[in-house]
Amino acid sequence: MEPSPIYYSLEKFYETSSGNILGRKVVVKGSNQIALSGKSILHNTCILRADLAKISLGKYVIMKEGCIVKPSYTGGSGYNTFNIIS
Repeated sequence: MEPSPIYYSLEKFYETSSGNILGRKVVVKGSNQIALSGKSILHNTCILRADLAKISLGKYVIMKEGCIVKPSYTGGSGYNTFNIIS
């Protein structure tokens, strides 16, 4: 049995041209280093820290309230890919 669809009010969210839905209170650091593949939903109070390194999120990612995504503190180059599993 499939879960029923969830509809979001655009009064509380922004919708980008690629279909991403971002909460109005999402904190984004280093927005030029974040790659969202599309159809992702980021709820309010999520934090994306791309000022430390590049972050790439895949399609159909749902980040609930209070989720913090930041790169690891180990050295490296290129993209750090975070797969969010709920």
